[in-house]
Amino acid sequence: MEIYTQKTIDKVKRFYGEYKEFLYKEIAKLPCEISEIPAPENTPEARAVFQTKAPIDGWHGINAGDNWGGEFSYAWIRSEFAVNEE
Repeated sequence: MEIYTQKTIDKVKRFYGEYKEFLYKEIAKLPCEISEIPAPENTPEARAVFQTKAPIDGWHGINAGDNWGGEFSYAWIRSEFAVNEE
């Protein structure tokens, strides 16, 4: 491995160690819903509507680890939460 590449890798690892507590802190698992346009329905017209606003209906629950999406598929994922003063 080139010396500069290794130096960069070492620097990223050091920064990650210093900043990881600020990057992500799991507070709770949120229930989520998904609305997808699967590939067979992926037309320019469908994309135009899908990209401009979230759909009204067609939502269903999704869990961590569920499979979704694919090549030329689009999806909106939503959840609700409140941020406390803490």
